[in-house]
Amino acid sequence: MSSISALPQSINGNIDTYDQKEAIAIKLVQETGVILAREFSKIADDYRGGMLGPEIVKKYDIASKFGLTFEISTSAVYYTIKILLTEKERKKILAMRRIEAGKKGGKAAVDKGAGIHSLPHEQKAKNAIEGGKAAVDKGAGVHSLSSEQLARNGIRGILAQGKTPWLAKVIEPNTQLNEKEYCIYLSSQQECLHSKGPNIGKPNAAKIAAKLNEIFHGGKGIRTRIAVNRLFQDHRSKSKNC
Repeated sequence: MSSISALPQSINGNIDTYDQKEAIAIKLVQETGVILAREFSKIADDYRGGMLGPEIVKKYDIASKFGLTFEISTSAVYYTIKILLTEKERKKILAMRRIEAGKKGGKAAVDKGAGIHSLPHEQKAKNAIEGGKAAVDKGAGVHSLSSEQLARNGIRGILAQGKTPWLAKVIEPNTQLNEKEYCIYLSSQQECLHSKGPNIGKPNAAKIAAKLNEIFHGGKGIRTRIAVNRLFQDHRSKSKNC
């Protein structure tokens, strides 16, 4: 088994230091991806068969074997997939998964007798997906340089408190959305809405947090109901100011 040095777990509040850690993380993703492509070529078949990045990380115990965080390991897996599969094949698989996800979501709504989602939530999901596509089209995210600097300052404060920033570079493969965008997207999905009680039809923050932890954090309790609700509040506030 090939080995590489692990990413340091602690990051202080210095912007330059954070830039250095980010550069190390990118290098680790690329180096690990190359090794995985060479020594675990069956990852391609796993992905073709429907497995997602986090599931592949768990199957091969990549985080433990390489001494990496779950997030870095997941990104490395997707880098491996880019090496092993052609762009044409990746796009075909992604398109098929989107169709399948849509069918499952529609069937769940019909089975519950709820019909399609309410317009406000549909609009939120549409905005989230369009935002994700715009980020991909631009190739460097939707923020300008000044906005990026502000974001990094925010991340610096979060890291200084020992918390985990929202993941901007790890994406959910079926929707191509990062963690924040996927969180907003989930607020429109029938499975993540309250099915009874005074909040019926509204986003269930606890369920959404659990889903985010499953997909982006290897099942660890990183995201909470409070964090999800706070993100929703920020999103509504920004939408009003647009």
